[in-house]
This record gives sequence, structure tokens and C-alpha cells, in this order.
Amino acid sequence: MPDLRKAQVILYPAELAGRFVQILISRGSMPRQLEFTTLADLKAQISTIAAEHGAGCSVGVHLTDGKRKPSGFDAATRNLTYNLPAQ
Repeated sequence: MPDLRKAQVILYPAELAGRFVQILISRGSMPRQLEFTTLADLKAQISTIAAEHGAGCSVGVHLTDGKRKPSGFDAATRNLTYNLPAQ
């Protein structure tokens, strides 16, 4: 059985500026604490939070349990954006 991991997720307002995503880092939402066992579980929980948020956002993810990052964590959590209009 995989270990239970803990992460902190912050949603930052984001919008498209041409072909680029503009992130307003100074105005992040309140951090939310998540518990997950797999990266797929973590991404599913983040997708749910972003859908509830409704507005365009970029997601910052940080592990809070003091353990090493699981393999593939950086690639799976880099450049997560949600609710941006398709071009």
C-alpha cells in the first residue's frame, strides 16, 4: 500500500496574454492542505479544487511532509493551469 503524502496547494489568478499565461503571484488564494497516495490522485484533487474555483488559475504545489519528492512529481506538477479559454 502506498504511503499517504501531504501537500499544500495554492491557486494563483491567471489569464492568457497572447500565447502566454500571465500569473498574478501577489494574489494567491488561501493554501489548501491535501493528502494523496499517487500523483494521479493529487492531480484529480487539484482539478476538483480548480473546477470549484471557476476562474482561470495557475497552481502551486508544495510537499509538506518532509519526505523526498516521489519520482515524476516535478513533471506532474509543473505548469498546471486550469479554466483558461482555449485558443
